[in-house]
Amino acid sequence: MTYQAIFTGWDDLTIEDLLVAYRKAKADSFFENTFPVAIKFAEYEQELLENLQKLLDLLQSEDGFSSNKKLIGKFRLLPKKLTTKKKHESQNGHVHFSNPKRAADHLFNNFDLIPEFRIIGDFPVDSHIISALWINMVGHKFDASLDNC
Repeated sequence: MTYQAIFTGWDDLTIEDLLVAYRKAKADSFFENTFPVAIKFAEYEQELLENLQKLLDLLQSEDGFSSNKKLIGKFRLLPKKLTTKKKHESQNGHVHFSNPKRAADHLFNNFDLIPEFRIIGDFPVDSHIISALWINMVGHKFDASLDNC
């Protein structure tokens, strides 16, 4: 017997649905190398069935999850790129310093530095599970409806 994700309402969700979504979320997160979430999954897994039952209770509660601030998470800034523009008064030529402080001083003195950052979401494991649950139960229907672009 194979698992089939069919969404017929929050009240019909089962622990099995959440367990399959957990496995998908965990696999997807472990392939993400820009921000490590493996520790969160390892901690969540220490009491996996209890945590999934709490999430199931939350999803099936009258309040739902849309206003639950614990599921929102935070944002993080990751370095993306550092652009250097040579200052007009700096000299041409190549220099190399084995001392990192001297190298940094030279960089700051001779270049205008323009850092760029990437904003990423840092979400709790429950949010990853809800996302995977949506993909399993609803998202594939959208994919099937898309034309071959």
